[in-house]
Amino acid sequence: MKLIFIDENANSRKNKYFLGIGILKIDLTKYKLIKESFQKNLEQMGWNFKEEFKGKYLFSKKGDKNIDINKRIDFVSKLIDYSKSDKNARYQFYFYYNFNGIQKENYIKLLRTGLTKCISKCKNKKNGKDIYAVFLDSRDDLKYQEISELCEKLIKEKNCTLLERPFIVNSSNNTPGIIIVDILSYLASWYILNPNPSDNSLFQEKLSDPIRKKVKTVHDLLKKLGKKHFQKTE
Repeated sequence: MKLIFIDENANSRKNKYFLGIGILKIDLTKYKLIKESFQKNLEQMGWNFKEEFKGKYLFSKKGDKNIDINKRIDFVSKLIDYSKSDKNARYQFYFYYNFNGIQKENYIKLLRTGLTKCISKCKNKKNGKDIYAVFLDSRDDLKYQEISELCEKLIKEKNCTLLERPFIVNSSNNTPGIIIVDILSYLASWYILNPNPSDNSLFQEKLSDPIRKKVKTVHDLLKKLGKKHFQKTE
């Protein structure tokens, strides 16, 4: 079984027409390791577990105010390391985006493109290898039935089976799939809209040289991650 986690990302401050869809694909056999590693690294960072970690908290003091940017970047670097090797990656991350606005029609178009490209044709149906479970956030302007029918149709076209219906998830630190796709989607949008890692506009405070080096490390890792899987679509 494959698990699909979906997150949308818009950035009206940088470009009001920008919209991206992040998709995280995890094999069920890798999920336990990802969740345990995520929560262990969160604990080692010293993060208050009651405070959900979000991508937009990475470069600020929001969330757990006792954790500085340096530690937050170390934490995210470890998450990115999970997918650096195609052969042994714990997950695959895909990001599809355009500059056609944040309206429902564009969201559906990007979601259709993303699911179509990241789901392979199911040839082996033994032991549930053709089953996909989909997890995502809700949108106020999009009926659940529309999302459900779209996912069912696209997965069936790949000769695969959708597990029940898509699951609408309220995120927390107990939902690492949703949080990781949120973090990577946030960074992907930053990478696309701010290709220069020395750009200070993202940060809420002046950065020291050590932290700036950490930022460049994350940027370089994300660049490697996105070399094949970031795609602009019209």
